[in-house]
Amino acid sequence: MKSAVFYGKHDLRLEDSERPSVGDHDVLIQVKACGICGTDVHIYEGDKGAAQVTPPTILGHEFSGVVAAIGKKVKNCKPGDRVCVDPNCYCGSCEPCRNGAAHFCKHMKGYGTTVNGGFAEFCSVDERQVYPLGPNTTFEQGAMAEPVACCFMESTCVV
Repeated sequence: MKSAVFYGKHDLRLEDSERPSVGDHDVLIQVKACGICGTDVHIYEGDKGAAQVTPPTILGHEFSGVVAAIGKKVKNCKPGDRVCVDPNCYCGSCEPCRNGAAHFCKHMKGYGTTVNGGFAEFCSVDERQVYPLGPNTTFEQGAMAEPVACCFMESTCVV
């Protein structure tokens, strides 16, 4: 599959990569749209993004697509479903997660930052991170669900 792989500052290469595997709780998404976030630009410029990126990594954390395959234990979606992705997968068991501060999760998996993301034809993600798109929602709109959610959360946070 074609993918854009980050190797370091100013080094992003379009290359062929292996199609991701699908674990028992994973959903393989055929990516249809992926946004380029300011975080991606910062990473490309050599800065740390929201999470440390260890090259080589396929960037892209704002994406949507079609479910291509599911793991044996996936229950909430099926091949052919149109979906978007929450790229921040929290462990749910560390102290910050248990105390309502998951954004400080000590074991967070970030699709497109700490693990391969949506700048590829396919991306495998944990089923907990997959959300259905409405029948009239375009893939481009679906890819923007994550940045819109960030704006919404910013406006509702109490300082």
